[in-house]
Amino acid sequence: MSTSVIEILKGLVTPSLLNSVGPAIGLSGDIAGRGLNDMIGQYLGALVHQTGDRDAMSNIADMANSVARDSSGLNDLKGLLAGGIPSTMAVLAGNRLMGSLFGVWQASVVHKVAAAAGMKPEASSSLFNLAAPLVLSAIAKRLGGGALTGAALAALLGQEKGALLGGLGSAAAAVMSPVKAAATAAAAPAARAAAPVVAAAAAAPVATAYAGRDNGLFTSFLWLLVPLAFIGWLAWQKLHEPPAEPPAPAAAAQPAPAATAAPQAAAAPAPTLARIALAGGPQIEAASDGVETKIVNFINDANAAIDKQTWFNFDRLTFETGATSLTSESKAQIDNMVAILNAYPAVKIKIGGYTDNTGDAQANLELSGKRAVKVMEAIVAAGIAADRVEAEGYGDQFQIADNTTEEGRAKNRRTAVSVRAK
Repeated sequence: MSTSVIEILKGLVTPSLLNSVGPAIGLSGDIAGRGLNDMIGQYLGALVHQTGDRDAMSNIADMANSVARDSSGLNDLKGLLAGGIPSTMAVLAGNRLMGSLFGVWQASVVHKVAAAAGMKPEASSSLFNLAAPLVLSAIAKRLGGGALTGAALAALLGQEKGALLGGLGSAAAAVMSPVKAAATAAAAPAARAAAPVVAAAAAAPVATAYAGRDNGLFTSFLWLLVPLAFIGWLAWQKLHEPPAEPPAPAAAAQPAPAATAAPQAAAAPAPTLARIALAGGPQIEAASDGVETKIVNFINDANAAIDKQTWFNFDRLTFETGATSLTSESKAQIDNMVAILNAYPAVKIKIGGYTDNTGDAQANLELSGKRAVKVMEAIVAAGIAADRVEAEGYGDQFQIADNTTEEGRAKNRRTAVSVRAK
C-alpha cells in the first residue's frame, strides 16, 4: 500500500484521466492538470486545518468510506465533473465534502483557481467537483478503506501535515509526476498533452481559499449538510484566513447592507447626477462625489497607487432587509460599474461586504460574504470576465464608525469596492 495520500493521488491523476477531463470541459491537458492540482491543494489544506474538529473528522471519514464502498463511482467522469447528479456515492460524497469544507465560499475558490490557471469559471467548477472524490478516494485507500474512523483520519492528517499543508506548491507538482514519467515514445500523444502540467503546477502557487463564496453548486444537497458545514468553516477561517484588509475610508460611507438582525439604514436623498466621461467616449450618470466618480478619478490618476487600503463605499447599492437580494434601485450603480470596467479593460476590482456588530458575529460574517458575492455575480452576469472581479465578506471587522449609535451602525453596514489593477 502507498505510504502517503500524495503518492496515492499520483496514481489517480494520470495522463489518461487528464486526456479525458480536458476535452470534456474544453481545456488542454496541461491546463486541466494545473487547475486540478490547485483544487487538490485547496482540499488538502482545508482538511489539515480541520484536524482538531472531531465531528468534522468523523463526518469526512464517513464520506471517504462511502467512496471506498463504491470505487466504480470514480469511473463516472461525466457525473463527477457535473457534480449535480448523485448518480454514484463518489459524486454524492464529493458534494458533501465541498459543502463541509467550503460552505458558502465555494464560488471564490472556483474564481481564484480559474484566474490562476487561465480558464473559465465553468471549467474550474468542474475540476472543483472532480477533486473532492479523488481526495476522498486517496484518503480511503491510504487507511484501508471502508472502515475509516474520524480519529484515524485526524492522525493521518497530522502525520502528513508537512507534505499536505507546508509544501502544497511542491505537493501539487508531485501529484502530476506520473504525467512526466509517462512522456515516452510509446505514449507520445498523452505525454505531449500532459507533460507541461509539471512545470505549470510548479510555477503557479496554489490559490488561497477565500472566505466569501456561494455559487449554488449544492442547492440540491442542502439537506445533507449538518452543522459541520459551519463548524468546519469556522475552524478553517480562524486558522487560514487571508491577511486582514483595512476598511473603506469613513468619508465614503454609504447606507450599506444590514447586519443579520438589524434593519438596513434608510436610503439617503437621491443625489444630483452628472454625466461622467469614461475612456473611449462613453458616459455614465453618477453623483459628482459618488463612488463611480471616485473610482474613475482613481483609475485615471497615474499617481494613485494600487493597494489594499484604498476602498470606495457604494452609495446607491442596497439589499433587501436581512437578505442577500439586491434591490431594484441598485441596478443603476451595478450598470455604472460594468460600464467602467468595459471602458478600462485592465482594471480589476474586489468587492467587500461589511456589517455592524449587532447579532451573531458568525451569521454577520456569512451574510456579508453572500452579499459581496451577489454584487460580484451581478457584475459578471453583465458580461465582465470573472477573473476581473473577486468578493469577500468581513462581517463586523474594520468598523468605520461607533457601533453604540444607530448612525454609526448604519455606516458600518456597507458594501465597498477596491481597485486591484488598472
